[in-house]
Amino acid sequence: MVIDVEILKKCLKGKRAAQNELYKTCYSFLMRICTRYENNEEDARALLNAGYLKILDNLKNYNFDLPFENWAAKIMVHLAIDEYRKKKTFNKYFVESEKNIAEFSNNMFEWNEADKVFEIEEVENIVNQLPESSKNVFNLYVFDGFKHKEIAEMLSISENTSKWHLNNARKFIQTKLTELLEKRKDIVA
Repeated sequence: MVIDVEILKKCLKGKRAAQNELYKTCYSFLMRICTRYENNEEDARALLNAGYLKILDNLKNYNFDLPFENWAAKIMVHLAIDEYRKKKTFNKYFVESEKNIAEFSNNMFEWNEADKVFEIEEVENIVNQLPESSKNVFNLYVFDGFKHKEIAEMLSISENTSKWHLNNARKFIQTKLTELLEKRKDIVA
């Protein structure tokens, strides 16, 4: 995604046509971020629209020397986490997580093998089946590159709870991918 600096300058001046053009240019990029944090398309679009408004509102703070995509993505991720916090309820995953941290598994799935065997849609579908808390930690750690300390601060949990959720997500994904692989073997046999 390449954003013309002139479009950004016109957006700063409140030009609706430029804002619309920026929205269209950013839509698929930002929507990919939103669908990682929301379970259905309607909620993802609502998040995208709120995030786009926040991007426009904060455009005056954008440093034109930095890539616009990174800046916009950071705003969108932080908004997704803020929205998650608003609707978050402490469920059994937060309560039980401290007890289950000791169950970390050393048996991690080789992601490079998954790349060769599975379609991206299959993996995305499995990630979307994760419990919301584990899904958010997984997305923040794996896709957005945050450290456990940062995730813990964002989600108001401990670092160990963040690690537990990541491990829980990895185990869940590994199990689902193994099941999918077994189904394929049964079909071929």
